[in-house]
This record gives sequence, C-alpha cells and structure tokens, in this order.
Amino acid sequence: LHKNLQDIGSANNTEVGKENPSPLAIVVSVIHHLEGDKVTLTVPGTSSMAEVRQALSEKTGRADICTSGQLGRKVGDEFMQYQDSEPLGQRRVLLLSGCELAALPPADRPVVAKQMGTADSRMAQ
Repeated sequence: LHKNLQDIGSANNTEVGKENPSPLAIVVSVIHHLEGDKVTLTVPGTSSMAEVRQALSEKTGRADICTSGQLGRKVGDEFMQYQDSEPLGQRRVLLLSGCELAALPPADRPVVAKQMGTADSRMAQ
C-alpha cells in the first residue's frame, strides 16, 4: 500500500510511455512495421525494450530479433527506434523493424533443436 501511495504522489510524470510501470505481467502486441505480422506476448510492466525483444525472440524462435531487430513507433512516415534501455512504460503496441517477425516452425527453432539433442543423448545412455 505504501508503494502505491508513492506512485500516486509521483503521477505528475507526463512523458508518454513512462508513467509508473507496474511489475505485473502485461500483454504487448508487436507488429512488423512493413509486413503487418503480429505477435502478442506477456512481459513484466517493468521491462525494458531489450527485455521485450528478448521475450519476442524466445516466443518466435528467432534469434535475429535480438541481434537485428529494432522496436519502435511510427512518427509521420518514419520509423523511430526506441533505445534498448528505454522502459516499456504504458506502451502496449510496438513496431518491429530490421528482421522478420513470423514465428519459425518448432522444428527450425534453435532452442528446440538443442533440447531435442540433449534428450536424444540421454536416451542413448
């Protein structure tokens, strides 16, 4: 309760997307800014843009989201990238640029293939 009272007292922060983030899980939609593919994921409200990208990479099985992907927004006709350290804040819809968004089939996911290899080696013993 005390933390909630502090949050109310500091509610004068008017920058878009930076109002008192909640540690509770929230649903975020990420849309590819050119192709229109959409992925919905759940992340803590205190997540940074880098953490959202990591969660998106894990959900889709695409490692290139972490290395090449950029989260941002559209301003006029231009894509404006968020910094990795920027908090998610109150944003619930983000755009992705720099890589594909469509999920890889489970058989093509590097993490799944690695887990299957480990399971196979255990079965061989």
